[in-house]
Amino acid sequence: MRKLVKPIIVFYVLFIPLVSMGNLKITPSEDVVTVHIYRPKKLVGFAWVFNLKVNGERYDRIKNGDHLVLQFKPGRTTFGIKKKKLSLNLEAGKTYYIRTFIAAGVYIGSLDLIEVTESFAKTELKKSS
Repeated sequence: MRKLVKPIIVFYVLFIPLVSMGNLKITPSEDVVTVHIYRPKKLVGFAWVFNLKVNGERYDRIKNGDHLVLQFKPGRTTFGIKKKKLSLNLEAGKTYYIRTFIAAGVYIGSLDLIEVTESFAKTELKKSS
């Protein structure tokens, strides 16, 4: 037992500070854009999962009540769900809010996404939590 105490102490003294240095946040050299993508929690369509695409490539899945906070480089970026697309010219240092939802249809709803204001998004996110 005593043989293990010394190596464990050495490990904690030498190795842990090196690992914790990896948690230092380094500000990126390029400006970033923050995009909040959320889906309000609703009873209608609660089991429907959205596949989010960014610039034509599958990025993530959005379930009922989800809220994603993503960071991108500035520039034209296209967000999509199925056939619906929203193209935004993202400006450095700004924050954008995108609401995904099920739009009413004749027989069945369709997926949609729109850009909303910060105040609208925060109000809706409070209700969903």
